[in-house]
Amino acid sequence: MNRSWFWLSILAVALSFAGGFFLANALNRNNLDQLRNENERLRTAAQNNSSGNLADADREIQEKIKEAETNPNDHQLQRGLGMALYRYGSMKQDIGLLNQTVVILERALAIKPDERDVRIALANTHFDLDYFGKTGKDYQKAETVYRSILKDTPDDVEVRTDLGLTLFLRQPSETDAAIREFQTALQKDPKHQKALQFMVRAKWQSGNTQEAAKYLDKLKTIDPGSQVISELSTLLTRPPTNQ
Repeated sequence: MNRSWFWLSILAVALSFAGGFFLANALNRNNLDQLRNENERLRTAAQNNSSGNLADADREIQEKIKEAETNPNDHQLQRGLGMALYRYGSMKQDIGLLNQTVVILERALAIKPDERDVRIALANTHFDLDYFGKTGKDYQKAETVYRSILKDTPDDVEVRTDLGLTLFLRQPSETDAAIREFQTALQKDPKHQKALQFMVRAKWQSGNTQEAAKYLDKLKTIDPGSQVISELSTLLTRPPTNQ
């Protein structure tokens, strides 16, 4: 199978799982029409043989992983495969595949250590390994990579917010440290919705319900139709879990 079409097929399968929000963002705009067409083809085929399609996809993925192992100095192969597998593995919540993704992304970075998008993908992969797999160790690894990225781009609000999340979600939670990261992110972008959402949660967790409510009000102003507002409003009526 042609390499580009192989990955369009893999990504299209992933889109059939979750609507394609993350994976579509990973593709060049020029590929989107091809992806939509391939996705429709796979959706139709899946009605008759969905398990077969997924089995074929998994076999081909393992073949590509073996190819990457055989060609460890092929940067484009390591980079392209690692970036695609991160998104596919996260969409499927496949811990085994995410662990394989870490190895591939690390090989890509060994060749070109400064590739920012690969570094972010590696940090995100570690994050998802702990989030989905409860490994108890990968949030720390994600934190290390996020901090290294922020040394080069300290104003990156998205990475700053994700760093805060690694601190907030780990056990035990480093809530105060997470709040500082969310505050820094919101100083750069006061309307960053993910930072606002988790600032509400972190302030509530720390026992400061009044401040949590203020951040929730800001979120309501920015996106009054957000589905998370109702959830957060209910959260603030409950006593914090650490109280």
